[in-house]
Amino acid sequence: MDTTTGRVEHEWDHVLTGVLEGRTPVPDPNEVADYTWQDPDVLRQRMTAGPHEFTPWLADVLRLATHHR
Repeated sequence: MDTTTGRVEHEWDHVLTGVLEGRTPVPDPNEVADYTWQDPDVLRQRMTAGPHEFTPWLADVLRLATHHR
């Protein structure tokens, strides 16, 4: 549930993981306006320090994405 609006969404989040060594991702600018490349532990720290800066569902998706690493 979104703690700000009280709304509940029922959706599927597709989580893809991989290892990228020695390369920089280059997303298609027609599909991606901006991105950051962050270590999952750093992202967790940022989410704890400023949860209002992130979408409410990111914590669950991050947990799923890092479960098997």
